[in-house]
Amino acid sequence: MPRPQSQTPQKSNASERLLDAAARVFARKGLKGATTREIAVEAGLSEMTLFRRFGTKEKLLRAVVERFFARRIEPPPAHEPPGDLRTALLHYAKLQHRLMDESLPIIRVLLGELHHFSKDHRDVLHDVFKPMRSAINTLLTSQQKKPRRSADFEMLMDMLEGVIFIDSLRRSHGAMTLYSAQHCLDTAVEMMLTRLQQMKGASGASTRKPKRGARS
Repeated sequence: MPRPQSQTPQKSNASERLLDAAARVFARKGLKGATTREIAVEAGLSEMTLFRRFGTKEKLLRAVVERFFARRIEPPPAHEPPGDLRTALLHYAKLQHRLMDESLPIIRVLLGELHHFSKDHRDVLHDVFKPMRSAINTLLTSQQKKPRRSADFEMLMDMLEGVIFIDSLRRSHGAMTLYSAQHCLDTAVEMMLTRLQQMKGASGASTRKPKRGARS
């Protein structure tokens, strides 16, 4: 006679239920207004279960952000540079745009309460873009003979992040635009590639040794 399978769906789903509930409660009440008790009730679990799995409200918030971004944006292997940098950059830009769309309620809360954030909360907000930055940094440094981060790379990533965030935010409000989200991302990536090419050319020119004059 086959042994009956153990039924532990509630135990295995507890963390996911808490994360779902936390995202909803944070969006409704804000970070300060949301309580661990209310989140636990929303999830249909005890507050002790929440503390056992996440420890504090701040760690739960970080887990909510990581669930949307850190676990869904995988950086490329550093030892395998992409054959088409444009395609790779567009892949991450479109993925980030979609994740921003899905998580805008919690991001609005993070931005709305920024003026009285603790350092932990500010770090969580930075974590929203960290996975994409890591992936794109891997892509860009893989194109260099001697990989290194630079102020120019940081600026380009900041600009791409800003375009993605603003476009997602505007469309969520139903703002009329003369261009599609795809066209917006295509243009942003093209501008990034143009600047990268200019940087590469300038770097090559600065390291090229001047020719010596012919000896008489």
